Amino acid sequence: MSREIPRDQGVTGLLGSMRAEERLAVFLLNLSQRFMARGYSPSEFYLRMTREGIGSFLGLKLETISRISANSRKKKLISVQLKRIWILDTDGPQRALSRDAGSRTPSALAQRCGASTFSNR
Repeated sequence: MSREIPRDQGVTGLLGSMRAEERLAVFLLNLSQRFMARGYSPSEFYLRMTREGIGSFLGLKLETISRISANSRKKKLISVQLKRIWILDTDGPQRALSRDAGSRTPSALAQRCGASTFSNR
């Protein structure tokens, strides 16, 4: 699975046009879908990447990843304990994506990234 993430050109090509919160939301949604496709929980998973690694992959600074993660925890969207992630509000990442109208709605992003990247929960 770790080798698939960098190859997902649909998502990585889109990241440059997104806000930091949207980038992290897409990243978490994409991981959630990948775990679910393998029969694992889509809302609880062990993340082997460091925050610095996630930031590097998403084109963001470590501080930005830490800030967004802390804000998401305060809003009770996610819970983090060491490297274990719980998506507490499964609609939270989708809402982060739909704050802007038009081409940045979840359905438009799904079309641009490939329909399998996002699901309606």
